[in-house]
Amino acid sequence: MAVQSRVPQGTSPSHGSEETERRVASTPMRLAPTVERLIGANDNPMLYDRAERRYVRITPMGARILDAMDRLDDHTGPAPTGEELVRRMSGGDPERARRAHGALTAFLGDLWEKGLLEGAPAPARSGGISFAPRWEVLKDPGRFLSPLVRLIGLLPRPFPLVAAFAVWAAAMAVAVVSAPPALAALDLSRVSWLWLLLTLVLVAVHEAAHGVVSLHYGVRPRSAGFALMLYVFPIAYMDRTDSYRLRSRGARAAICLAGPWVDTIAAAVSAVVTLAVFPAGSVAQATAAMFTLVMVLSLVYNLNPLIPSDGYQAVEAATGRINLRSRAFRWFGAKLLGRTPPGETTGLAPRAAAGYIALVVLTIAYPVLFVWFLLHGTGVLRMVL
Repeated sequence: MAVQSRVPQGTSPSHGSEETERRVASTPMRLAPTVERLIGANDNPMLYDRAERRYVRITPMGARILDAMDRLDDHTGPAPTGEELVRRMSGGDPERARRAHGALTAFLGDLWEKGLLEGAPAPARSGGISFAPRWEVLKDPGRFLSPLVRLIGLLPRPFPLVAAFAVWAAAMAVAVVSAPPALAALDLSRVSWLWLLLTLVLVAVHEAAHGVVSLHYGVRPRSAGFALMLYVFPIAYMDRTDSYRLRSRGARAAICLAGPWVDTIAAAVSAVVTLAVFPAGSVAQATAAMFTLVMVLSLVYNLNPLIPSDGYQAVEAATGRINLRSRAFRWFGAKLLGRTPPGETTGLAPRAAAGYIALVVLTIAYPVLFVWFLLHGTGVLRMVL
């Protein structure tokens, strides 16, 4: 599983208090030296805070305000205050000044609260609970993966993608045909612990595949390690936050699907080995069948768009719907608590609201049902009950 941390936050109108208005009006307004402007995923204008290593999406209106700030700031002296910006942007027209004041106060007030303006205090750390605490193992996995990426780079540009798709399609066909009879050979009483060692190796290869494709598209993974999903289920991760710099949806989707590509091949090979290599009823066949089950479950998990998996992130990348789950849960939580939804989800159409509700319900229900079927299918529930 490739964890993509620090997803881009969005700027939303900060329903300006008088304090915000006074601050924007009287404080010199300039982006902090550590903040970089860029055009990133889906051609969205973004800010990157090097100090906090996070991305913040901004609206087209926000980008126009920053453009105007750049034109009016010669960077040789103090930056213009918000009041000066309003005056110079409106050209003395009272109506334009009123509109500019409202837009500037909302946008710049939000940037100030996020610590993105010069002189702004560092943003307060979220006091939220992490449902997947992480432990970093490699700080720069790219240094181990770069030689392989250089070899891939020697091939003609379309060939790696076409070859990868052909291999995946063939492996999926083999897995669909061979996995069911291979799983039927599973005898838990004969399984050795070798399947666990094989699984750990494949998890490492899965994450390395994310890193290789990420590097192939020019994005260096930040780190790799493991986490505990819901404090119980161990998962591995490859931090590819900087893939938000890629404007291409296809490139970002390919990075997400690199891990499931490995899982598909492993499931196909394991199923064939289970049926064709080891004697029926042997410890080796039972162990291979167990490994096949793990690979099939990993594939089902990682391709599922309802959970924070590679499949969900691929859907986000391919559709351009960044932070869809996060927006849905923030909206649902606000409605549940009787609060005003966050700015980007205010005033949803009924169909969009129904979609958010369905996504939240299915997202919560899926892992519960997945764990139940897993425990039931492997006989654990029967042993316990």
